[in-house]
Amino acid sequence: MKIKILFISILFAIFLISCNTDLSPEEIIEKYREAKGCDKLENVQSLIATEKIQFANNDSLIAYSRMIKSRPLKSRIEFFAGLSLIEIYNGKDGWYLDEFSDMKNPEKMSPEKLIDVRQKAHIDDPVGSYKKLGYSIELEETEKINGREAYVIKLTTEKDNYAFYYIDKENFMLLKHKFSGSGEFKDYTFEKVFSDYRKVEDILFAYSIEMYLNGVLQNKSTVMELLLNKNVSDSLFEKIR
Repeated sequence: MKIKILFISILFAIFLISCNTDLSPEEIIEKYREAKGCDKLENVQSLIATEKIQFANNDSLIAYSRMIKSRPLKSRIEFFAGLSLIEIYNGKDGWYLDEFSDMKNPEKMSPEKLIDVRQKAHIDDPVGSYKKLGYSIELEETEKINGREAYVIKLTTEKDNYAFYYIDKENFMLLKHKFSGSGEFKDYTFEKVFSDYRKVEDILFAYSIEMYLNGVLQNKSTVMELLLNKNVSDSLFEKIR
C-alpha cells in the first residue's frame, strides 16, 4: 500500500502570510511561462524521463520510474521496486498492472481513473498552459517555502479537481505542488518540492523532487535522464501484455 501511495505521488512547517502583490494571477503565470520556457515546451512532441528514487525511511531501498509522453495525448508511466506498477493511456483507453497488489493481469481503467491519467498525459505544463488545457486559476495567499516567498496559485482542472502551485516571487520558478488524493487516497495530502533546475533545449526542468505525504518526507527523486523529441513507438501505448 505504501509503495502504491509513493507511486501515485510521482504521477503528485510552512508559515502563511497575507497576500500583498500588485500582480494579477494572469501576470504571475505569464512570468512563470517565460521563466520555464512554456512556449518551447508546447512545441515538444515527446518526452522521456527516467528517475531514481531514494526512500526517506530506508537508505537501502532504491526504486526507478520511467515516464513516456507523446502527443497528442499518450502516456506510459512505469515504477519498479522489485515489483512493477504500470499505467498506459493511448488517448482514449487506459490500462494498468499493479504487481504490488498481487495483480497478475492488466485491467482496463475506470472512467474516474481515466480523468487523472489523462491529465498526467499532457506534455504541456498544467499551470503554465492552463488556458490551452481549459483549466482556470486563482491567486490565493503568498507563502514561505524553505525561506523563499511564493505566490500560491490554485489550479482547477476537470470535474472541479484542484491543486496548488507555489511560484517563487523572485525568479518565478515552481517551488512546490500540493494536491489531495482521490478514491482510496482521498484522505492523503501530497506535496512535491522542486529544486536543481536545469535547462534541456532551453526549457527548465527540476532534476530533484522531494515527495511529502501528509507533511512527512517519503522519498527524493533524482532525474537520471530527460529526453525531448525522440521517436516513440505507438506500441508502447498499447494494452499491457
